[in-house]
Amino acid sequence: MANPAPPTRPATSSARAMARLAAAATSTVRRLFPFMEHDFTCARLGIMSAPRWLSPAEQRAWRTHLALHRLLMHRLDRELQEFSLTVNDYEILVNLSESPGRRMRMSDLADATIQSRSRLSHQISRMEAKGLVTREDCHDDRRGTFAVLTDEGWETIQRVAPFHVASVREHFVDRLTDDQLETIEAAYAPIVEQLKKLR
Repeated sequence: MANPAPPTRPATSSARAMARLAAAATSTVRRLFPFMEHDFTCARLGIMSAPRWLSPAEQRAWRTHLALHRLLMHRLDRELQEFSLTVNDYEILVNLSESPGRRMRMSDLADATIQSRSRLSHQISRMEAKGLVTREDCHDDRRGTFAVLTDEGWETIQRVAPFHVASVREHFVDRLTDDQLETIEAAYAPIVEQLKKLR
């Protein structure tokens, strides 16, 4: 009698392996090509739609936007390091300095700086260690906490602001005409408002 054939893996095992590979490939494509998210959403919903690939002009505009944002933030961050600050530090100092009583609820500050509550909490802890801010309990909300600008923080923002504004002018504002600035604002403002609704 012939030897029995060796056992084979169940089909379900192969299917699971293929599913994992497909998920990994999809994740990689999403990371490299974020503009394809629309197509993935359509696929999940069972909507048959031809990919709306970016035209050469759209691709150039998108990549120029990404490059500008990254390079500008990198430059501003490096220049703020001379004052032992980061762009995130500076943004928090600005928001607190412009708020009544130089204080904001942590939840409102997180929304204003577009970051999670936990990330903001870590950021505030680092700034507390530098003496720039402090936390205070909210008397009318036991679960609420205020981030409060200290005298040291107020002195710091007053001292650093002129240098930071000069950097923003040098690397961005003064390189554009008034008409270009108005066009940028008109184009970006509706997108900003739409993205705020999706948060």
